[in-house]
Amino acid sequence: MAESKVPLETVIKHLSDTLTQQSTVITRLEQTMGSILSEVDTRYTTYRAETQHEIKLLETTIASKDTMLTQVFDNIQSLTTGLHELKDLFTNHHTLQSPTLGHPLLNNPLSNIATPIQANSPHFINSSAAVSYELPPTNGQAMNTIVLPPTTSLPTFSGETTEHPRQFLIRVEEYARTVNSWSRETLLRGISQFLKDDAFEWYCQLYYTNTTPVDWNQFVVRFLAQFHSPIRAAQQEQAWIECKQFESETINPFVVRLRSIWLEQKPDELESDFTKHLFCKMRSDMLTLMNSSRSSSLDAIIIEAQKVEEIIFLRNQEQRQRDMQKVKLAPQTTYVNHRSSFSSPAKSTYATSLMDVTSRYRPPTRSSQLPTLIQSTSPRNPITCWRCYETGHYSNDCPTNNDNNPSVSTANTTYAPYTSQPLPQRKKNI
Repeated sequence: MAESKVPLETVIKHLSDTLTQQSTVITRLEQTMGSILSEVDTRYTTYRAETQHEIKLLETTIASKDTMLTQVFDNIQSLTTGLHELKDLFTNHHTLQSPTLGHPLLNNPLSNIATPIQANSPHFINSSAAVSYELPPTNGQAMNTIVLPPTTSLPTFSGETTEHPRQFLIRVEEYARTVNSWSRETLLRGISQFLKDDAFEWYCQLYYTNTTPVDWNQFVVRFLAQFHSPIRAAQQEQAWIECKQFESETINPFVVRLRSIWLEQKPDELESDFTKHLFCKMRSDMLTLMNSSRSSSLDAIIIEAQKVEEIIFLRNQEQRQRDMQKVKLAPQTTYVNHRSSFSSPAKSTYATSLMDVTSRYRPPTRSSQLPTLIQSTSPRNPITCWRCYETGHYSNDCPTNNDNNPSVSTANTTYAPYTSQPLPQRKKNI
């Protein structure tokens, strides 16, 4: 079969179409490769930036951990040094007290109520409960005694009507924070050791019924609701009504006393309300001299009240000095014998005038302080002369003395017109 001849134009056209298709495919491949390369570059840049950021964070973390490790090592070294110092101190203390180790009472004064303590083992003594705690003995170590603080300072609550639940909550929270460094969660887990009697029984019932509070705030709410009795509320209300500043009480202790009652009686009020109550219950003589308004702060009111207290103190001090000066400048009066009033009316009048003048400067006698009814009903013993047995004068002023004593002084003759006439002697009345 003979081969057919293809025209040259057809072949050229076919080749041209094929080249065009190949060129189009190559162009598409180039575009695809360009987009892939750009995406690869973008991802590479992103990953590189993230890697560098992670490396920087890791370097920072390593540096902080290194600093923390250095601090931990320093703390361990300081603790080791402190332990060595305590060991030396206890060793020296044992050396000073070693002559008394032979006597049982000097070695352990609480041995009559506590378990005996070995002389070669360190022990701990609780001074409040008189209980000794023994540790395993160590070879070659001297006896060291550590006295634990007493437990009598623990704030406790029994549930009595005379106790204040809010003050107990404040005290126990401060005690746990300052002494034991407890958080509120730890305090809630150990609150039972601060409760006694009825309060402890109430908490035990909560524990048995699985209704214990989950946090401290819930415990405070349930505790106040449990121990807020009508008797305690009435007592607090009466104490709030009767709370007034005393005459000799300064502002600082009065504010403390008033605030303690205010926290129990009015827990929902603000500090501005307490300032108003403070003005209402202060002394009136201080309020008249103070310039503070009710809108002032509590610190400003206390400072102003302290200034007024100083003014009142100085004023009272000057008044006392003036009174003492008046007493010192008062005329000095002589003692007038009341027996001479019966022998001379003129002398009696003079004595009465002196008594009227000096009565303002003499303290009241005991008889003048008695009730009028007692003074009026008390029997009065008349004055009786043992010479003439007459009433109204003594024997020294008896008129019969002039007859029996002719050598009497002539000075008494000036009162002769005012003296009584001599009376004859008579027998004593039986």
